[in-house]
Amino acid sequence: MNTETILSAAELTSPELTTVAETAVAEDHGIGFTPEGLEWSLPIMGKGMLGIFIVTTIIVTVTVVLNKATAPRKPKEKKDNK
Repeated sequence: MNTETILSAAELTSPELTTVAETAVAEDHGIGFTPEGLEWSLPIMGKGMLGIFIVTTIIVTVTVVLNKATAPRKPKEKKDNK
């Protein structure tokens, strides 16, 4: 274990903590809810959900196009002129 990466308790509770990850470490109970964390994570979650929506739309579109392109053709009905 590298001794340079170990922080003292005084360093973890200093007022200079600015990131959500540092705040969660300082609270000594891992991941917790903070309003700052919600503000930080919503744009990331939105981009991820938009990506999922786009990929799903592409997959559905390709499936529909391939189904129409490879569907068996119906024979044309002949009309009798009587």
